[in-house]
Amino acid sequence: MQETQHAELVRLAERNEEEAAERDLWSDYRRDNPGDYECPHCKYKTLKFGATRCPKCQGILNQEQQKHIARLAAREAENLAKQHARFQREQQERERILAEQESARRERAKAENIAAGKRRLRTLVFFVFCTFSSLLLYFSAESDFLSGLTYLFVPFVAWLSYWVSDPPYRKNLNRALVAGALVALAIPLWLHARIFSEAIEPLKSGINMPSVYGFGILGSPVLEVVAVGVVLYGFWVGRYIPPLLFLFCALTSRIVIGFA
Repeated sequence: MQETQHAELVRLAERNEEEAAERDLWSDYRRDNPGDYECPHCKYKTLKFGATRCPKCQGILNQEQQKHIARLAAREAENLAKQHARFQREQQERERILAEQESARRERAKAENIAAGKRRLRTLVFFVFCTFSSLLLYFSAESDFLSGLTYLFVPFVAWLSYWVSDPPYRKNLNRALVAGALVALAIPLWLHARIFSEAIEPLKSGINMPSVYGFGILGSPVLEVVAVGVVLYGFWVGRYIPPLLFLFCALTSRIVIGFA
């Protein structure tokens, strides 16, 4: 263990020495080559543009050498201008790509908002139909207030579950509301189970069970067709819980109406 630590310390010291030597070499180079161009006499990079004498070897530059340095300076300035132009083109290209991405993001957000509006409209249509049919059932066929309230409450829970299952609204809903809806869902289901058990009780006495073909909302064929269409529409939009709840509500309502 100690040998390993000692070897690690030795390697660290050697690396520090190498880095120090490299820094000293670079410092010496910068001290010997403070200019931009090489001196034709001492070959050190000590000359700047416009200089007539080397500050290191004191060599005098003739006209040809000064012209050569001027050409080098012009070439370097041209390279810098090209680099600047290329940088501007790249910057403009990046800005164009960012603008296209932002435009695409806005288009996606607009499409999502339109889709959310359509989902909201479908939700309201489903809710209005369920509520309207339940009100008709309640005021025309039900004398028991608790049973009629059940038929009105189940579509409301179906509508609420529809909104809870929709991702754009799920993150905006309070979890307590979701939990309350799930708890409240057990109440009408229990009441429907009790009503259903009471409705099929006459079967034990030999009474024929009424027809439950279709959905039988008030016994009207038109409303039956509309009910089937609404349930299929609910399945088409990808929300299975509300159509199933409405189907359960309508079937049990048809059975109760048959014995009313």
